[in-house]
Amino acid sequence: MSVSKPHFLFRPVYDIVFKMVFATRQDLLTSLLNAVLQPDEPITDVTVLNPEIPPDRHGLKGVVLDLLVTLNDDSRAIVEMQAIDRGNQPERSTFYMARVTSNAMLRGERYEAIPRVFGVFFLDYDQIQAPDGFHWTITYHIDQLGTRWASNSMIHVVELRKAFRATRAKWPREQNLLDWIQFLKIQSAKDVQKVKQMGGDVAKAARALEDIMNDPDARTVVDDHVSAMFDHYSSIRAHELRGEERGRELGERIGEERGRKIGEELGVAKGKQLAAVGMKRNGMSFEQIAQVLDVSVDVIREWLDESA
Repeated sequence: MSVSKPHFLFRPVYDIVFKMVFATRQDLLTSLLNAVLQPDEPITDVTVLNPEIPPDRHGLKGVVLDLLVTLNDDSRAIVEMQAIDRGNQPERSTFYMARVTSNAMLRGERYEAIPRVFGVFFLDYDQIQAPDGFHWTITYHIDQLGTRWASNSMIHVVELRKAFRATRAKWPREQNLLDWIQFLKIQSAKDVQKVKQMGGDVAKAARALEDIMNDPDARTVVDDHVSAMFDHYSSIRAHELRGEERGRELGERIGEERGRKIGEELGVAKGKQLAAVGMKRNGMSFEQIAQVLDVSVDVIREWLDESA
């Protein structure tokens, strides 16, 4: 099975495009993080620790396209855009948070000195089975008490499809984030122009995206990465479909064999039951019948009760 590459390659939900926009425009990344994290004191500055864009992406392994960020209060953040459901987001996000936390701590430091770590995961699919909401926060809690266990770690999950459908009047605290969702869900050149007309930071982001669209070198990188991504997931899906087909064939074969076996077993059991009835009529005891037919006395009693 193949998955065709979309005509419009410059969708911010593609991790390569997302990183191209935000890795070098730290003013835009600061605005986006303020919209998601909603801190008591606004973030004024961020430093991207890995702004590099890989030149190619063959095989997709070992390529880091998420953003590792230090905020102006020395807290850390990992920011990731995920366009395709890999089926392991809870485990992945937990692992990423642990890795960032570990890397932020120097040898010999007290655990109390660990900086706060935020995980911001934008998902272009529905992950959490709850229709009413799109921005979720996940922390360590004592389940039985409902109290926080540790306060230095928080995951933010933003489900873009739900957010794109959200009614603004219902989410007064999320207005800035909903503006950013309009940018992140751009799917055509026409959408770029619409977001530019919104003004503010999202319009700046749309103009930055337009610059990428007009840069021949950037177009080549984006085309290479998006093609590799779709080829990769097409291959995975093809293997899954072959596995599903083989599983169905095996299940049908096992089902047929099991059906024959059950039929044979039922036939033997029915024959023994009829024999037990005849033996009883000839005056044999339960114990004698059970010994002849090689079943328990209780089974003989059940058979005879059914035939009474």
